[in-house]
Amino acid sequence: MSGPTKDNALRKQGEVGKAGSTDRSNATPLAAELQSASMEDTYAPYSIELINTALCGATIRKTLRNQSAAVVKTNELSRVLLPYSLVERKPGWLLPVNRIYKPVGLCDDGLCNTWPGPAWADYEDAKYQSLLLLKKNVDLSLLKQIHRGQWWFYTDDDSPFSRCSTPANRRKYHIKLWHAFRHWGIPLPNITPALLKSAEALGIDILAAEVGL
Repeated sequence: MSGPTKDNALRKQGEVGKAGSTDRSNATPLAAELQSASMEDTYAPYSIELINTALCGATIRKTLRNQSAAVVKTNELSRVLLPYSLVERKPGWLLPVNRIYKPVGLCDDGLCNTWPGPAWADYEDAKYQSLLLLKKNVDLSLLKQIHRGQWWFYTDDDSPFSRCSTPANRRKYHIKLWHAFRHWGIPLPNITPALLKSAEALGIDILAAEVGL
């Protein structure tokens, strides 16, 4: 991690250190981060900021709203910037992983045209700590758990951004993002009859869930 991402992580650690009441003077940076669970009630993790920014981008936003967009370009962006799954890196902490199995925002080649990329990411690396999510603040109920300690937003059969994806797949993915991360204010998709139908298919009343925030 380098550049703005590293600076952002260091800035957040400094702010949390000032605001927190726990003495972490002898703790390692990662230990200090994990001890500061209360930070999640004040700061959105960097991964959430990244996902929220991606959702607000014109290309991805138009595709999620079923408007015209370059499918290939959208797929490349989504494979890097949006989560494919959540991995429990340490008890109680989740790391959002993109479609090429790297922490969200990371890719080894600019076009993302290789899978899984030249090198696997080490999820245990302390440089990814600013991307961690406190598990208790994530709603995993709409996600699919295929392996222990990992939850998927979609599979190849219902991918929201592949060439064969459908508007219903895109709506369901957006609903899952909002539902999983609504603790941090991920924007609710535009309410339409089609969206309500997709939410019903997922087994949730999206209006009631919004009121219950």
